[in-house]
Amino acid sequence: MRILTVFYSLEGNCRALAEVIREAVGGDVEALRPEKEIPKRGFLRILIGGWITLFGKPCPNHPLTVNVADYDLIFVGTPVWAFRMSPPIRRFLTETDWTGRTVALYAMHGGGPGKTLRAMQELIESRGGRVVSAADFLDLREKNADATRAKAAEWAKEAVKGAECVSTASGQKP
Repeated sequence: MRILTVFYSLEGNCRALAEVIREAVGGDVEALRPEKEIPKRGFLRILIGGWITLFGKPCPNHPLTVNVADYDLIFVGTPVWAFRMSPPIRRFLTETDWTGRTVALYAMHGGGPGKTLRAMQELIESRGGRVVSAADFLDLREKNADATRAKAAEWAKEAVKGAECVSTASGQKP
């Protein structure tokens, strides 16, 4: 099974979790890069990040170096901003043809995922994809980072099993 993890990470949490997934189930890892970088520190990070999140401002990304259609299972990870997915992930989900793709979603947060995972799932399913698993994880800077990593690794393995069941049921080779 060919596995890809696509994520956006401003502060490194979603990147770290993408590496946990890669270590647990293998596959390729691809970071989304906005054409205009969002500041990583200070008040501008909150102002700009919050503005584009709350008001749905466009956030074009650089093209991926891989083709999503070449993979059997795509993990997609986002930080939660204002209880929503990050703008780079929203753009990626709306611009990708998910027809026939199997997807697992994750969200990283410090206080709760809000409706992030549900909104991500709706975007993918409205574009022909199937979500086999979705999970939210507490920010890796919190005190239980090792437990979060272990939970994420187990979740990734279960998502692969779910994707294998989907591909077997549809007559594809796992």
